[in-house]
Amino acid sequence: EGAVSLSIGMGWYASACAVLGVGGAKCWGYNEGGQLGTGDTVSSATPRLVVGSANFVSVASGGYRTCALDPDGEAWCWGDARSGELSPLPAAVYSTPQQPVPGFRYSSVAVGAFAVCGIQVTGRSSCFGRDWGSFGHLPISNLKPGDSPVRPDIDEDLARIVSDYWNGFYARSRFGRGYAWGETGCCDAFTLPPAMITPTFRIEEISASNAEYCVISETGGVYCGRTNWWVWWGNR
Repeated sequence: EGAVSLSIGMGWYASACAVLGVGGAKCWGYNEGGQLGTGDTVSSATPRLVVGSANFVSVASGGYRTCALDPDGEAWCWGDARSGELSPLPAAVYSTPQQPVPGFRYSSVAVGAFAVCGIQVTGRSSCFGRDWGSFGHLPISNLKPGDSPVRPDIDEDLARIVSDYWNGFYARSRFGRGYAWGETGCCDAFTLPPAMITPTFRIEEISASNAEYCVISETGGVYCGRTNWWVWWGNR
């Protein structure tokens, strides 16, 4: 493409999207659920332009969906949401970008298998989509058209949220504390309300994948952990 990628996100079934330095987002790969945002469900091995993406500044993918942010921080999302994964939008397949929560401005978002969580420009965190323990909030909330996103039950603002690409979310607070919530393992075992995963030290960075997480501490150490996945395998 002859351009620098500013942001790239990987979804399930070998689909990916990127925002390009020259403007516009392009996606490629599997597209049965509209994951490419091209207005159809035709898979493509070469990058195709996402409809209406000229001003997108970042993308994040997870499950069968991708979300992008525009210059104002508004979230635009597309893909297979037939089980309500983009609520308060109605359950459907969206092959072009839509706004699930217009008026809410984010500095970053993380996309999981069932929900999207992000940091609003105000510093507050909030989630939308299907609340299969995904919002980090009790009681479980099923969003309807017109509803606002839900804030996780954490008593401090967050600086970063990442998804493990399933149904677990992991975050670093502004004070450097690490948190986890959702289905952060296997077998319908949920972490609710959010649990502090770094109670004895503060962190600078956090990442996650497949129910595992790694953090970089303020002193430069790297620490990785798992949730209940290894316990389940050990008891088989």
